Order: sequence, then structure tokens, then C-alpha cells
Amino acid sequence: MKIINAKIEHQVSDLILSAAECVFKVYGLDQPKPICEYLYKNKNNKFSFENTKVLMIDEEVVGMIIVYKAEDELKLARNQEQLLHTRYQKMVKVVDNEAIMGTYYIDTLAISLNHMKKGYAQLLIKEIINEYKNVSLIVDVENNGAFMLYKKMGFKIVETVEMFGETFYKMKIVI
Repeated sequence: MKIINAKIEHQVSDLILSAAECVFKVYGLDQPKPICEYLYKNKNNKFSFENTKVLMIDEEVVGMIIVYKAEDELKLARNQEQLLHTRYQKMVKVVDNEAIMGTYYIDTLAISLNHMKKGYAQLLIKEIINEYKNVSLIVDVENNGAFMLYKKMGFKIVETVEMFGETFYKMKIVI
């Protein structure tokens, strides 16, 4: 088992969609998977392979985490809008206020269904905390399992926000 920087050829779109499907629905485009794959394979956007680490077991991607510096969120969001406009000829507003300034932001975290409940999400989060120290994320208030994991790991609620038609806690940890 190893955590590595993602490569463009890693197959992660299903994992991204399992964690962030509401984001792709907001875009109002019919086919979320090709959009997700397109963004992942392009540089300088929130869902790019450049911002992704993957958990590998026997050459299989079983988990992934997308993280970037909070101060880069606005630039990444605008680049993502441009990519979507160029490819799909549609203006899409990408949320650019998820992250807490002064932190590294965990945008997306997902583990494949066959590997859930094995501590892999915690392993990926620990990797990010060890590397970046000041880390933030958002969690749907109805996702009690994820919320309890983040709380157990030391994340604290900073505020409650509305995004994507749902309510989220903004959380952060500082080591």
C-alpha cells in the first residue's frame, strides 16, 4: 500500500464523482463522468490530477484525495470555468469560497466501495495533515460518518455554510 501523487492515467473519475456528484449536477451538464475525466486530465483546475494523491494497493487506485492551497482556490475555479466554457460552450460558475484562507484545502476525498471501513480515508487525511499542517475541508451536515471521523482526527467546526443547495460545516485543523 502506498500514497503517491496522481498521474494523468490514473482512473479516478468514479471516485471523484462518488464524493462530489452534487458539484457536477450544479454545472447543469448532462454527462458528469466525461466532464470529471476532462477536468482531471487538465492542469490548473480544482479537480486536476496535479492536486490529487491516490492510495494504491497492488497497482489499483482504491482511494484519492484532492488538496490545494486555499489561496489558489479562486484561480483554480476561474480556470475550471474557462475549461468548461471552452469544451462545452456553457458558462458555469464554479464555487470559489469553500476553503479557509491560510490552510490547505481538502476538496475531495473518496474510497472505493470495496475498500471502505478499513481506515483508508483516515490514512489519506493523516498524510495531508502531516505534509501541510494547517488543513481545512467541508462536510455535508447530514454525512455523520465523515463528520465524526474529522472530529475524531481533531478538526473543529469554523462555520456552517450553504453550497450546492445543501448545508455544510467548514472545518479546520492546525497542527
